[in-house]
Order: sequence, then C-alpha cells, then structure tokens
Amino acid sequence: MSLEPASPLGKIVGVVGGVASGKSAVTQFLAELGGIVLNADAMAHDVLQQPQVVDALVEHFGAQVLLTFPSQEIGSSLEKEVRTAERVLNRSAIGKLVFGKTEQHRVNMQYLESVVQTQVRDRLIQEIECWRKGAEAKSFLVLDVPLLFERGWDRFCDYVLMVDTPDAKRMENAVRRGWSESDWRAREQIQLALSDKRDRATYSIPNDSSLENLRTRVRDWYATHLGDR
Repeated sequence: MSLEPASPLGKIVGVVGGVASGKSAVTQFLAELGGIVLNADAMAHDVLQQPQVVDALVEHFGAQVLLTFPSQEIGSSLEKEVRTAERVLNRSAIGKLVFGKTEQHRVNMQYLESVVQTQVRDRLIQEIECWRKGAEAKSFLVLDVPLLFERGWDRFCDYVLMVDTPDAKRMENAVRRGWSESDWRAREQIQLALSDKRDRATYSIPNDSSLENLRTRVRDWYATHLGDR
C-alpha cells in the first residue's frame, strides 16, 4: 500500500527529536489543540501482544525475551510490559538486543522490524487514508512515529516539528525512564544525527525550560501556522 503526499484539506504534522527530547509532550499539546494523533509505538505494542508474534520472537531470540514472574504479581508494576494471555515479553531485554552499534544489534533490529513494522506501516496507512476521506480544512493529523525521517514518513507531512532539547535535559529524562546513559546512547546511535533532523525539519521548537513553556511554544506555532486556516 502507498500514499500520495500532502493532503489538500487537513494538514499532517510530524514530530521528531532526539531520544528523550519531549516528543510525547509536544504530541500531547498538539492533541489538546485538536490534533488527531497516530501513535506508532502504541500500534507496535498491539502487534507485540499477538501470540504468533510472541512465538516468532521467542523462537528467534530464545526465552531471554520473556518476562518471568509469579502469577500473583501480575499487576500495575508490569503495565509497561507487553502482555499475552500466557506470556509477557520483556521489552527491556529486547531493547538490549536491538539497540547498539554492533553488527549483531543491526541484524537483531532488522529481524524485529521485519516481524513488527510491516503491520505497523499498514495500519498507519489505513488510518491516514481513513482520516483523509473525512478531513476538513481546519483538521490536522499528528504522526507520532519513531524514526520518522529514517522510515520516510516525512514525505506525507505538511510540517515536521523538531523538538530541540539540550543533551543534559534529555539525559535527565532518560534517567527518569529508568534508562542508563548507555541505554540512552544506544538508542541514539540508530537514529539520524540531530543536526540532520534540524536541517530537514520544517520548524524547531526549543525545549530548554519548563513544560508549561514548551506548551506555550507549541500553541504559538499552532496559532501562526494552523490556527487561521
């Protein structure tokens, strides 16, 4: 399946930035302004709950990608894990296998994407086409898609916003997520360089102070570029 770039009616906004830059916050603020968000990570999580996908990953990587725990411990502490009726994938373990600079990391990532990303891509295309059929002049869609430039989704965007966040602040955000510095840098290594993202983005939104300040900057951008249509 494929899409024609740029909608003549509603607009499509992509959000990019470095790892732990605050992209989710910017996406949330755009949603507050009426944006309809397509979250590729959420779609990937849905795919990873499919028993056949769990089977494929366990067969390829081994039981190390499964989380083991007593059944009575299943609860809110595991909300961030991907669940199936019988088994739970350990996303942290999978991350260590696919994020890194070695050839094996690259091969592992290619396999994971072959299992997951085809389904995510097809669902994104279906959702975009569905939205376009009913899009009104003042509506806008937000693509919350990791590796947006790397996977070519920017060609469907009318605007691409770069969340430009200092490294120190991004590192703090990563630590709050429970990542080590090496985890953070491993994820950064598979992405386009920040300088290239800045060059290719339509607009840059600094995220160098408070969350409320970031919200104000997003609202200002919206008022200037989408609010008067």
